[in-house]
Amino acid sequence: LRTRSNFESIFTIQAHFIKIKSICNAPPPSIYTFEIHQTLESLFKKLSDKTDNLKLVTPITYLESAKLKCEKELSQLWEQSSADLNAQLVEIQKQYQSIDQIPQYTMFFIDLLVKHPYIELLIAEKYLELWRAQYEKPLFSQLNAEKQDAYNVMSCIKHLEEQSQIHTNKGNQAEAENILNQIILAKEDYKAREHRIIKIENQLSNIDLTIGLFCDEILALYEHLPKLFESNNLAELLAEKFIDLMYKGFSFHILRGRPLRCHSKLIQLSLKHIHKSSNKSPIVLTVIGEQSSAKSSLLNATFGCNFRVSAGRCTIGMYLSVVRWQSHTIVIFDTEGLLSLEESGSIFDNQMVSMAMLTSHMVLVNHKGEFSANLEHLVGMSFYAKLQIRSPLKPKLLFILRDQSDTNAMDTFIKQLAKFKENLYNDCKFLKSSIEDELEINERNIILLPNAFSSDYNSILEIEQTWRNRTFPMKINELRKIISMSLSETGSQIYHDVLQLYQKMTSNWDAIDKLGPNLLACKTLYELSMKNELREIARDITENCITAIHNEGRQRITNILSAITHDNCSQSDITSFSNQFYAMIQVTHKKILEKAVIDYNSKTQRSCFPPEIKEKVAKLIEPPILNMQGLLRAEFEECLHKRIHDARVSNAQHRLIDAVQKEFDRNINLNTEQLQARINKAYQEALETYTQRIRSESEAPDQI
Repeated sequence: LRTRSNFESIFTIQAHFIKIKSICNAPPPSIYTFEIHQTLESLFKKLSDKTDNLKLVTPITYLESAKLKCEKELSQLWEQSSADLNAQLVEIQKQYQSIDQIPQYTMFFIDLLVKHPYIELLIAEKYLELWRAQYEKPLFSQLNAEKQDAYNVMSCIKHLEEQSQIHTNKGNQAEAENILNQIILAKEDYKAREHRIIKIENQLSNIDLTIGLFCDEILALYEHLPKLFESNNLAELLAEKFIDLMYKGFSFHILRGRPLRCHSKLIQLSLKHIHKSSNKSPIVLTVIGEQSSAKSSLLNATFGCNFRVSAGRCTIGMYLSVVRWQSHTIVIFDTEGLLSLEESGSIFDNQMVSMAMLTSHMVLVNHKGEFSANLEHLVGMSFYAKLQIRSPLKPKLLFILRDQSDTNAMDTFIKQLAKFKENLYNDCKFLKSSIEDELEINERNIILLPNAFSSDYNSILEIEQTWRNRTFPMKINELRKIISMSLSETGSQIYHDVLQLYQKMTSNWDAIDKLGPNLLACKTLYELSMKNELREIARDITENCITAIHNEGRQRITNILSAITHDNCSQSDITSFSNQFYAMIQVTHKKILEKAVIDYNSKTQRSCFPPEIKEKVAKLIEPPILNMQGLLRAEFEECLHKRIHDARVSNAQHRLIDAVQKEFDRNINLNTEQLQARINKAYQEALETYTQRIRSESEAPDQI
């Protein structure tokens, strides 16, 4: 069974069966090789887990991701030296612009889509699956081991933090200090493990060559060089083929890449080819849930889709598929898994859930086990995002609780959902808006699903056997009925067609992506309410500080300017006045900031304020004060320039009058014309003197 099969297709099996049926001593079957197989071998046999596969086979997508990542890092390091990053960005852009034709691998898949039969695409998909299998198993083993070690280290950190708090409360400072050092070492260990996990994830991405990946590359190439698709009406052909594939079960990668992006002209062109079964607007259904909770498998089983499934994280971003139900068009979105170790500490989970809530009529919350606090926090933060971005949709939440041993214990979960809603109501009070107005959370919208497989030990064969049970498909049918009933009640005509839905999705993602760091940085509504309260305290303190530094700065400006006369307006005097003001403003800034910090700490002593949020908000106090300091500097420099200008004009006028008076006193007998000539000469000499002085003080544009 482990040796390579002699049969490449069902047709070779049939041919060999007919042969052995008619001939007693039939020879072994001939091995036939399809042309597509030879082409795939020539393209992919030279690749391995050691080659830079993404750069070789999908150069546009690879360089776009590298460019966006580089630009994001630059935007975060604007105050620091970024020469290396700038040089890296220039090199990436240079490579990106150098691509002026369709790359080899992309051309192969374009031909495969538009010129070859569908069966050859399936052969290519299977070939790539076998190619990946050579390298996936050891990498997944390493990844799981690293993740388990990281979980253990995190548990150790939490235990040490509890011990540290106990010793601090008891006054055992020496022991608390010792535990604190252990915590620092454990956090460094955890960080190192995170880096190793990311490295293994990158290695897995490097070998994750799929049909979908090449479709993404075609989309990216069309954005980069649409002229390459003008010949033979290639763009239209591809658009039609993409829709044909979708009807066969393949899905569109709507939200793709790292960092995630949504817009694509070729997707827009493709969606125009979706057949409208009626004049009814499309209904949108999205599944969300933790990583590896079988979201894609659920959609495949329920709707007959072909979303990609595998162990670990197989869905990146969001995928779109379309199915028909009665006279309705149902658009289904499969989303990337939440609460993954790879995205821990980021705003990704809040962004993904918010995207689902903003876009969908119904959200399937796929969850293993019971309701959890993490799930509650994610729904709460998506509610907050929905209030800020203002979506007209009110999505229904259907909770699908997986791997339940007793699917009849509904009362227990109804109570849990009631508590879930109560906690959300309490957490949302500070928002002055009811969650009932934005999200439909019905206590009866719960489905309990058993595991799809059953297993037992076969004592006769002495092996463990696993088989598909009958309960799971029955429950899937119940789920279909509940979904169809809920969707039939949907009266919202938000989207005219799938194309308009896609445009709205793109707009929603742009808003979430741009506002994300400020909008969704908190992980819970409680954390958000505490942060808002701390911000109010910090805002009052900051406003008082700005007023104080502004008043004192204006007083100093007035004092310094009043001391300037036509006798002290040289360049050295200007430097002295400037240094005097800058020193004063620095002293004032330091004094006011110190007072602000003391004031902030005294007003935030309550234990309900988490220390990490207090620290984050405290950092918001200084920037507005620095901004006022900058405004005062600009105001001072402008006023100083004007005052020096006026003083110099006054000085020049006095000197010129004195020079004319001296000429007149020395030459009383001069006639009017001679006196005028002497005055003009004195004027020109004075003008030349001040012109030379101004030139000596001026700076070249590059110095400025």
